[in-house]
Amino acid sequence: SCLASRGRGLRRDVLTGALRRIGPERTATFDLITLTAWAPHPGQPKPLKPGSAKRSLAQAVRDAN
Repeated sequence: SCLASRGRGLRRDVLTGALRRIGPERTATFDLITLTAWAPHPGQPKPLKPGSAKRSLAQAVRDAN
């Protein structure tokens, strides 16, 4: 998996150093975003054809309650 071999990202000492530089009288916000991607495998099951369902989604929701 590519996620298992990725780097550690933002280290604590880097973040602490940045917060020290802006000083205690200011605030800082950070947006941390993680993006992952997906690609189908040739052996993955293919989606069924439209209209091939045996029940409607509405019926499945009613049955779940």
